[in-house]
Amino acid sequence: MIRQAILGHAIADAMGVPFEFRARDTFTVTDYEGFGSWDVPAGSFSDDSSMLFCTMRHQIEHSDIDDLKQKFCDWLYNGYWTYNRKASFDVGNTTKHAIDRWLQYGFDTELPCDEHQNGNGALMRILPVMLAANSHDDVFQLSRRYALTHLHIRSILSCTFFGHIVLALKDGHSFADSFQLAQRYTQPHFMTFQGERPHFARLMDTTILTAPRETIKSSGYVIDTLEAVCWSMAQSSSYEQAIFTAIELGSDTDTVGALTGSLAGMLYGLHHIPAHWIRELARIDDIEQLIHEFEQQVIS
Repeated sequence: MIRQAILGHAIADAMGVPFEFRARDTFTVTDYEGFGSWDVPAGSFSDDSSMLFCTMRHQIEHSDIDDLKQKFCDWLYNGYWTYNRKASFDVGNTTKHAIDRWLQYGFDTELPCDEHQNGNGALMRILPVMLAANSHDDVFQLSRRYALTHLHIRSILSCTFFGHIVLALKDGHSFADSFQLAQRYTQPHFMTFQGERPHFARLMDTTILTAPRETIKSSGYVIDTLEAVCWSMAQSSSYEQAIFTAIELGSDTDTVGALTGSLAGMLYGLHHIPAHWIRELARIDDIEQLIHEFEQQVIS
């Protein structure tokens, strides 16, 4: 389950990289491509996977949060866990701002916490945290602890909703049942954060799963991303169909693809995925070793 979640994420990330920022219905995904939106070869993963790998390394080492922040700094500027061990080619504005403030003022510096901090930067890397969670009772506090760069409650609640889906899939539930469990476990938080309930309306009343494609946004706004992921999963019956559906929504193709890929990997497995998708993923040997250590030292 762990391997298929992590590889499912990274493969779909690399699939989406060449099409990032492209408009919907202007391209079709069939395989890895290179040198599209970014000047990188086919199979290159982006910040979505790099920061996820940093988080896994932090969990393996059982280090403190400041160490994870340092890993993010090393990723952005020193090539740590980038696809080619060189400086990152893709980073969100909120994430970069947070990292630059850490480097300038220290890891304890206060970061902005307003509605403008609701990109998908925390959501895109939360997967390994949730894979290691002990129960649904831990999900909200883990989301709050690991948000780091995106501190607004909307981002934290989005990580929470996604985290409950991950735990439910890990327990063997269908996507539909996992989605319902996420609704059930997230609902109580709206008693405390009542102003956030309208932003999650389509997720909480399930209309997102059957919404017309033209109403699905796939931007970097965390709610758009979460809705697009859940919608893509609901339209699909295989890993390949899920990630292609997600990526072909356009806009933030790597992140929407990666998050969908992680859930689809858990649900469908990698058995029917073309072998070259795994083989041609950048740094696959390093990734496989990381997954092995994560399974042995974090999950077991």
